[in-house]
Amino acid sequence: MTPIAKPPYWTFSEKRVQEELSYAYVHAVAYMAGCKCERMRDDIGWDAKLSYVQKIRGKEDEGAELHLQLKATYRAKFLSDSIVYELDAGAYNRLVQRMPSVRLLVVLAMHPDVRKWMSSTEDSMSLYRCAYWIDLRGKDETDNDRSVTITIPRAQVFGVDAIIGELKRKAMRLRELAAK
Repeated sequence: MTPIAKPPYWTFSEKRVQEELSYAYVHAVAYMAGCKCERMRDDIGWDAKLSYVQKIRGKEDEGAELHLQLKATYRAKFLSDSIVYELDAGAYNRLVQRMPSVRLLVVLAMHPDVRKWMSSTEDSMSLYRCAYWIDLRGKDETDNDRSVTITIPRAQVFGVDAIIGELKRKAMRLRELAAK
């Protein structure tokens, strides 16, 4: 699927616009969930880190964290109950590693027509479609050197409830480890 040509006033590449829109989406959702969203710029496989902000003795402090690998695509295939996305094999192998941190893949599904990626009016601003998330920890690594087909349930929309749920699970795991 080839996207409809980018607007003539764009000086950025299509890929860069996709990256920025995926980060803007995650940033907005994170703050609505009461989390700090930090962009990772050191190319270690994570694009963003979300930290739950809580008040301890009247001061804000960061609690449980989520590390996110962000992707944006107009090539996702939509099935009745899932979306299918081709993920780079190297990125996949980083995401499946068993690590203490919660690492999620977040895929922003986009329209093939770049003019429909975002719209704004006096009443609203919206992105076409939404982002979906999946936790791949514990899956088997791939020997494939190109890509891995990922199937994400459509019920796993990356939104406020998803973030809060994952952070609660992370906080419970940390408490269990501390009790040992």
